[in-house]
Amino acid sequence: MATKKDIFKEHLADWLKAKGNRQKRGEMIKYISQTINVNPKSVGRAFKRHQMNKVGGTKKNGRPIYYTADVNSALKDVWETANCACGELLHPVIADYVNGFKSEGRWNHSPEVTGKLLEMSEGTVKRRVNALGRKYNTIRGKGSTKPSALKNIIPVFEGPWDNLPPGNTQIDTVAHCGNTLAGDFVYSLSIVD
Repeated sequence: MATKKDIFKEHLADWLKAKGNRQKRGEMIKYISQTINVNPKSVGRAFKRHQMNKVGGTKKNGRPIYYTADVNSALKDVWETANCACGELLHPVIADYVNGFKSEGRWNHSPEVTGKLLEMSEGTVKRRVNALGRKYNTIRGKGSTKPSALKNIIPVFEGPWDNLPPGNTQIDTVAHCGNTLAGDFVYSLSIVD
């Protein structure tokens, strides 16, 4: 990729001089597309990109990073203290946790990081907490059973459960396995009449 960029930089001045000269630019397109094995239609766009880049600078796509790694670290401290709560529950109490840490002298983050953490929106907290949950494998709610073909054989009641006579039951299984389904564990069956 660096070689391709060098070729475009080398020929950029000639490309700009040949503005309006379709024959000259056509020859350049043919030569460059054969040299670096790209589609001829992309050569003009590549010259445009190189022309628009700052001299000596590197181009960064996207928004500038506002919540840096130190803000993520502060959020992780609060999240772990809140027993790995979801983003919706954690967002309203972040300020309370930060104040609690400060009163105990356990808050080791700068005022800038603290300000960014406190102004973080609920959506951002949810995304970052979900990423923490995936990273530290604390996402709960994994199912261990699948619906079987018995649902087609046994009639399933799908109405309201108010004022039903005895004999209508709900059955559910619970896997007592902790955070992972690997290894030995116990299933319990709960039946509610």
